[in-house]
Parts: sequence; structure tokens; C-alpha cells
Amino acid sequence: MSKSKGALACLAMFFALNLVSAMAFGGILDYGTPYTDVSNVTWKGTSPFAHATSGLTGEIDWIVYGPGQFPYGDSGYTPPASEYSYVYQIRNTSAAVAISDLTFSVQQTVGPPDSFISPGRVVGDLAAFTDYVSGPGGWVEWGFNHINAGNSSAGLIYTSPKAPEVTLDGRITNGGSSVGGIQLPAPGPNDIPEPGTLALLFAGGGFFVLARRISRR
Repeated sequence: MSKSKGALACLAMFFALNLVSAMAFGGILDYGTPYTDVSNVTWKGTSPFAHATSGLTGEIDWIVYGPGQFPYGDSGYTPPASEYSYVYQIRNTSAAVAISDLTFSVQQTVGPPDSFISPGRVVGDLAAFTDYVSGPGGWVEWGFNHINAGNSSAGLIYTSPKAPEVTLDGRITNGGSSVGGIQLPAPGPNDIPEPGTLALLFAGGGFFVLARRISRR
């Protein structure tokens, strides 16, 4: 399988598995307009996780907002207007297991991870600490005093000038057990498309469609 076909298959599986309807819950999926890329993929969804022996279960809601689209101006967090906002929120559906940590790799340089609350819209446990290593092999981390069973995290955020792709190594930890392989969006290698670039892409797509129609006559 070629790299391009493999990437498309991975992306298709990612959204088939994880773009599920959110439960009745005041959280990040209920507000704002998610980023939709030039392939018409809307970056909003939910990724479940479960640990077979510890009973650690839950979901990570996630959404990517385009530049200038972050909808939580009342939160006290202000992202750079020219960058994407990558936002996540953990929901602990375990019966009695607390969550202590979320980590995953980011290969691109990103703005420092943080957490936020938007009164009446996004509530939950703020991160007790964050950590971040930049560049290839880098990662982001949010640590908590504990997200107890039935509770959620606050909004978890960082920003980047890079458009989203899929990472396959999200990891939730409860202090003793961890669940890896969680599929989440993270910045890829591509910069935010300039308006001129988007115009060329759409114009090129229109030319391709027209050429196909002419060739069929």
C-alpha cells in the first residue's frame, strides 16, 4: 500500500471510529465552529479508551478551531489569532478509577499547553501541571490531582500554525495503569493555507472537473 493510500485509510478509520455523537454534556463539542479542511474533513469528534483489567474507561472529546475561531473569550485564555486551537476534554466514565494524566506526541512546535474553564459551558478539573517538549519526538502532557469517576477535565488546549493530522499514541494514565493508542488530532507538517493558496486549490479542482467532463464527450 502506498503512503498516500495508507494515510487515507488511517484517516478514514479514525473518523469512522471516533466521530460519534457526544452525550448530553456541557462541553467543548457543544460550542463554536470546528475547522473544516480542504478535503472537507471536519475536525471534531470523540475518542473512547478502556483498560481491560483496571476498569479505567472514558472518552476524550476533541475539536480543532481555525484561526480566530476560538469561542471561549470568557475563559481568560486568548490564543494567537493566526493559529489553530487544539482543544481536548477528558470524561471519566469509570466506576471507581481516577485519571491522573493525558499525554501524546506532537512532532511540530506548538504553543504551551494550558487548561481553561468557560462558566456554564466548559467545566471540569483544571490541569494541576502541564509539560511540553518541542520538535520531532516531542510531546504534550496535562497532569491532574485526579479526575475522579464520573467527572471531566476542563478544556485542555495548545495552539499551532500547523493544520491537523492524526496521532495514534494518545495515552491516559490513572497513576498505575495506562491506556495507549488513542487516536487524537495533532499538528501536521502543513502550515495554515494562505487565501491565495486556497483559491488556487479550488480553481485547480474546478479545472479538473471541467477537463473530465470534456474528455467524456
